[in-house]
Amino acid sequence: MPVEALQLYSSVRKDGGFPSLASPNLLLDCLVTCNRFDKTLELFEDIVDSGFQPDKFTYGKAVQAAVKIGDLKRAREVVDLMKKRGVRPNVFIYNVLNETE
Repeated sequence: MPVEALQLYSSVRKDGGFPSLASPNLLLDCLVTCNRFDKTLELFEDIVDSGFQPDKFTYGKAVQAAVKIGDLKRAREVVDLMKKRGVRPNVFIYNVLNETE
């Protein structure tokens, strides 16, 4: 399922569109659930680069993916970006970061 969803997302983006944030968030959740952590981070970067304002869920999935692949530096960078953009980390994000200690 993630492959088809990623293809659909890519098709929409190629046509210059951007779906509502709920759709990419669902895709991020699916990718994390399927252990596709690198793809999760790629999608997160695309969302950020598109100028779209991610929400706590979006950031949380990126942090979770970075932690799962052992890239704690990247996880902290995502949290820093989140704070810089005025989005306060929630309990989920702090719990994911605490899993590494």
